This record gives sequence, C-alpha cells and structure tokens, in this order.
Amino acid sequence: MATMKKSIVLMMILFSFASYSEKHQSLNKPESFINIEYGKIAVFDSKFRNSTYGIEYQNRSTIGWNLDNIFGALVSQRHNKYLYYGLNRDWYIKEPFILSTSVSIGLFDNNKLLDLGHTVEFRSKLTIAYELNNFHRFGVSISHLSNSKLSNKNPGTEMLGLNYYFALK
Repeated sequence: MATMKKSIVLMMILFSFASYSEKHQSLNKPESFINIEYGKIAVFDSKFRNSTYGIEYQNRSTIGWNLDNIFGALVSQRHNKYLYYGLNRDWYIKEPFILSTSVSIGLFDNNKLLDLGHTVEFRSKLTIAYELNNFHRFGVSISHLSNSKLSNKNPGTEMLGLNYYFALK
C-alpha cells in the first residue's frame, strides 16, 4: 500500500512539470463540471471490496495556478460515506486526453465493515480522461484514502473509478 501511495505522489510530481495545450488554459475551458463516479473501494482487499457511487462539483478557483475547487460526496454499497473538499489540476498532455490530479480532505463515516481509523481522511486522485468536443469527459481514476497518521490505526485504502464529467457553461 505504501508503494501505491508513493507511485501516485511521484506521478503527480512528474506531471506537474508537463506542458499542456494553450487552447484549454483559460477562455475555452468551461467554468465548472459535474463528475458522476462509479467505482470500487478497497480494491486490493477482497474482504472489504464494495461499490461506490459519487458526485463531485468542480469549478475554477480564484487562487490561480489553473487549480479548480472540488466538492464531493461518495457513498459505498456498505454504507460508508465520504464528504470532501479539495483542489484539482487538469493537464492537457495530448489532446483529447487529459490527466487530472487532485488532493482532498474530508469526513469519512467509518463502520465495522470498513474502518480507516479516523473521521478525517485525505484523498489523492489520478484520473485519465478523454475529452469530447463539447468538453464532456469519460475517464478512469485511481485514488488513495488515508488519515495520514492522524491516529494509530491508518490502514488506508484504494479506489478505482469510472467517471463521466458534464461540462457546465
């Protein structure tokens, strides 16, 4: 699990230096998106693996660096819930493909089926998406949830997701 976390962080750092298309940097990019996500939580632990359903609102931030604010909610088939806020960055590496990286902090509703050790959980996410001409996107994502050692119990977990982004003009 530590190896997965290190890999995600390394990929985020490497892609932070990548260039992206001028076309998408400012005016042509929609002001916001709604992301509908279906996935699996605890993908590397068959004992706890179950489906997740999520919705996320993403809009342009006012802090610069092409960062977007994200607000979202996930619920699992086994009734875990995660409400979060974070920052997202889109990287237009090779049109029409986009790499998105995000980090979030949120509240996780632990239960006896999946207990991540603390109510406060951090999420790092990597998404590869295909952008249509109308800016809607289809993507796949992997993310890691962890309490970053806020408690002695810090099992963390990974999620795989399928994403559809609706562009809002």
